[in-house]
Amino acid sequence: MLQASPLLRRKAEEYNVDIDEATGLGLVRVCKRMLEGHLSVLQLYHQKVIPQIERMENELLEIKNACEDLIDTTLTLVLMQKGYIHSMDMLLIEVTTAYTKMSVALSRKQAKDDAEDNQKKDNRAAPPGFIAGCLEDISNYCFDSKNAISRALKCFDKAL
Repeated sequence: MLQASPLLRRKAEEYNVDIDEATGLGLVRVCKRMLEGHLSVLQLYHQKVIPQIERMENELLEIKNACEDLIDTTLTLVLMQKGYIHSMDMLLIEVTTAYTKMSVALSRKQAKDDAEDNQKKDNRAAPPGFIAGCLEDISNYCFDSKNAISRALKCFDKAL
């Protein structure tokens, strides 16, 4: 039986999904709902996305780990035979890509925040264009993550 993380269990409770379902379908449903939520957030104006990057990066890591655990079980074959998932390998690739892009966006956000803190604390300006460059990088990596999530969602059956 798969072990779901506390975060995935909280999300399952929030979505009213039985995450311990023996077929693994509950875990797949939770991951899909979380990815749909991330996609909707990433479609917002980037200034509304930036405060949520750390949470999203953490949740994408949990989804990636769940997919990795699931791919190592016979449940994957059952889920694919029943048509719930079209390609577990592609799902894992796209979720990993989304997580990696969000991790880089988070590191750029932290660099931007550090530069802004230094400006306030020491009254020293960041190099010209540094903060703007960080914001552009964040926007680009979030866009790439959004595209990977869109591709990952295509791996699920629409009725799931």
